[in-house]
Amino acid sequence: MSEIVQVVSESGEIRPEDFWFEEDDRLGEDSIMVVSILGGQGSGKSSFMNAIFGTEFEVAERGSIGSSTTKGIIAAKPTENRLIVALDVEGADARDRGSGGKTFLTKCSGFAASLSDVVIVNMWHHDLGRVNSATYTCLEAIMNEQAKARRSGGSIKSLLLFVVHDVDEDSSSSSIKSKLVSDAQETWERLSGPGSVDEVFDMELIALPHIRYMADEFEAAIATARDNFDPARTVYFKEQYSKSIPAAGLSAYAKNLWEVVYQKAPAATAADLVPGKSDAVVKSDLAFSAAFQNAHDEIAALEEKLDMGEKIQGLGQTSARVLSDALEIFSGETSEFEEDPSVQRKKQELVTFLQANLHAVFKKQILLLKDKAIATFKGSTDEGGSPTDFIFYQVDNQFGMDADDSVMPGSNWSYENERKALHTYMEEYSKQRTRLYDQQLAAAQESRQAIRYLQMQETRMQQIQQQHYGGVSGNWNVGAAYRPPDSNVNISVGYQQGRTNIQISMVPDEQSSLLGPNGKPPSARLNDSSRS
Repeated sequence: MSEIVQVVSESGEIRPEDFWFEEDDRLGEDSIMVVSILGGQGSGKSSFMNAIFGTEFEVAERGSIGSSTTKGIIAAKPTENRLIVALDVEGADARDRGSGGKTFLTKCSGFAASLSDVVIVNMWHHDLGRVNSATYTCLEAIMNEQAKARRSGGSIKSLLLFVVHDVDEDSSSSSIKSKLVSDAQETWERLSGPGSVDEVFDMELIALPHIRYMADEFEAAIATARDNFDPARTVYFKEQYSKSIPAAGLSAYAKNLWEVVYQKAPAATAADLVPGKSDAVVKSDLAFSAAFQNAHDEIAALEEKLDMGEKIQGLGQTSARVLSDALEIFSGETSEFEEDPSVQRKKQELVTFLQANLHAVFKKQILLLKDKAIATFKGSTDEGGSPTDFIFYQVDNQFGMDADDSVMPGSNWSYENERKALHTYMEEYSKQRTRLYDQQLAAAQESRQAIRYLQMQETRMQQIQQQHYGGVSGNWNVGAAYRPPDSNVNISVGYQQGRTNIQISMVPDEQSSLLGPNGKPPSARLNDSSRS
């Protein structure tokens, strides 16, 4: 089951947690691919996302009218690719919002578009060309967001994907796409001035037949779209569309963006939307570019050091200085328009973007510190010079000091999750070493017991052998021989090493001279082997 999180609440509050999804912390610097869907209430937005990504967004019951199912902005991840985040935005014409609905929609649409690599505009075929419909309200909000980004020099090309439902057999996909591209171009020129919309958007179309009356064709179109959303095929998800937002920094980036740019920013004026109508707008755009470029160069240098495995001393103070220098450049370039709303808004955008980039550097530093702490703990523990508890305390204390040194003053940056992960690793590693030591000790004890048993068995076998062959042996060897008188029979007896031997032999007469009188041997030899 896919997890659903509320990113922006029905009342317009951004999610406060450090991470939208717990695994984002583990994914670290991996770039997230964001796809959002906008459109009218009840147009099948949630159903489409569920069909494509396997998410479980709540869908309205067929035939329900009046209230929207999706409230605010909610997010989910496909089960098969955890680097994709799908955003489902509340319907543009939600009737239960009343007159304030359009303002809220405009904020949500702009916010989602600024985060997304792919922006889906979901609509009915019969709304094509109806400029007062919710679809075109969404389109205008998306274009406005991209126009602002382009003037600030931070525009990144995105994919604008139109999903049109209930397309009949008589309508060609090419004619539908041509009409939508024409409407997008007209909206772009109205908001941004002369220029081609394809400089900032690639536009594609998914034409869906009627789900009831052309069910097979509908399922085939969904299957094709699902394949095209596979990042490996690079059809809809392309590198050029990526906002390069790290998974671990997505929540912080989105939170700053919503609170600064959308929730608290002054309302835009007509002069802000059309280049050349305000000197303040031009000045703030130039100042933004200069300040951001200067900060970007320093941030890139910091990331390069971290990529080489080098810890950055005083990262927190360095981050504060980078932000302060950028704001100083911006303020110096816009001093004559300091109180202008467009300048204030651009300044807030600068702070948001830089804080997100600096936070990504911070997370990378914390991960490096954790890896170094683990290596130190393993090395010291394996050497065995100090108790494990003492090594644990030393490593954790050093990690805490280095991490504190990396936090930018005045920020809400946290490293608690990484510290918990470090504690868990050290505790588990200690347990593994204890289990290994216990196993080695048990094996050694078993080996000693086996040796003692074999020694006992050997001793027992020797005792049995000695008993079997005549008792305990000594160092004395005895031998004797006898020949009965007037016979050639010789009898000899010997005792050696606990064994008694009796031998009877026939001795020829020519050898009788070797025997003594009456056939007895000259002497009986008594041999003390201990003296030989």
